[in-house]
Amino acid sequence: MNTPDVSIIIVSWNVVDLLRDCLMSIRAAGRELTLEVIVVDNHSTDGSADLVQREFPEVHLLFQSKNLGFSRAVNIGVQASHGRAIFLLNPDATLHAKTLPTLLSYLDSHAAVGIVGPSIVNTDGSRQISVNRFPTFLDQAIILAKLDHVWRNLTPIRNYTYADTSFDKPTRVDQVKGAAYLFRSTLLDELGTFDERFFLWFEEVDYCRRAADKGIGTAIVPDAEVRHHGGRSFHQRYSIDKHRIFLHSLFTYFRLHRPRWEQHALLPFLGLS
Repeated sequence: MNTPDVSIIIVSWNVVDLLRDCLMSIRAAGRELTLEVIVVDNHSTDGSADLVQREFPEVHLLFQSKNLGFSRAVNIGVQASHGRAIFLLNPDATLHAKTLPTLLSYLDSHAAVGIVGPSIVNTDGSRQISVNRFPTFLDQAIILAKLDHVWRNLTPIRNYTYADTSFDKPTRVDQVKGAAYLFRSTLLDELGTFDERFFLWFEEVDYCRRAADKGIGTAIVPDAEVRHHGGRSFHQRYSIDKHRIFLHSLFTYFRLHRPRWEQHALLPFLGLS
C-alpha cells in the first residue's frame, strides 16, 4: 500500500455521539492529504464499535476486550499504522479542513521539530491551555495544594502555563496537549512507543520530555485549530478514581524525569491532594 501522509489514532471509550462527530470531521477534512484512520476502542458498551463498522467502513477498528488505558491503546494503534506522521486525536474533538495540512507542512519544513500541536478551543470557541512547560516540584506542589485556585497569578503557575507568551505564530514549547498531537513516525525508532506505566495523563509530557532529551523539539502551530469538548470519556469515572490515576501518573513522571529530592518532597503534597 502507498504510505499515508498521516495515520490518525483515536482512543475511544463510551462516547459514541462525539466519536461520530469526530469521524465526520475527519472525513470532511481529509481531502488534501492521504489519511489512515484507526480507532482503538477501549471496550465501549455504548455501541461505538457498531457505529464505526456501520457508518465509517474506511476506518480501521481495533476493539479491545477491556479498558487498557490511553498509552497502551495508543501503542496498539501505532503498531497498526503506516503513515509518515501520526496524529493522536481525542474522540471528543473535531478537525478543521486545514488542521492537518498546516501541522504537517510545519513539521516537514522544520527538521529540528518532531512533535507539533494545534491551537485547541472549547465548544464555545474560547481557548484552552494547550501548552505547558515541563512540570517541576514548585508548580506541581502549588497545583496539588489548590493554591492556584486562590492566587491565580502566582509566578510559578504563570511560568508553567506560558501565561506571558503570545502564541500568535508557531512557537517552540516544552509540551503540547495530547488531545491533538502530531509527531513524525520516525520518532518511534528514536524514542520507542508511549510508556505504558502511564494509564492516563502525563504520557504525552513524558514523550515530549524524551524527545527534548534527544534534542528533538516540540512546537505549537496556532494557525491549525482543533475544537475539543473536554475529557468526556473520563468524566464517566468517579472523581476519586480519576484523581488517583492523575496522582499516580504525576509521580511516575517525577520518578522518570525529576531529581530524587523532588520526588520525596512531592509525596506530602500527593497525600494532601
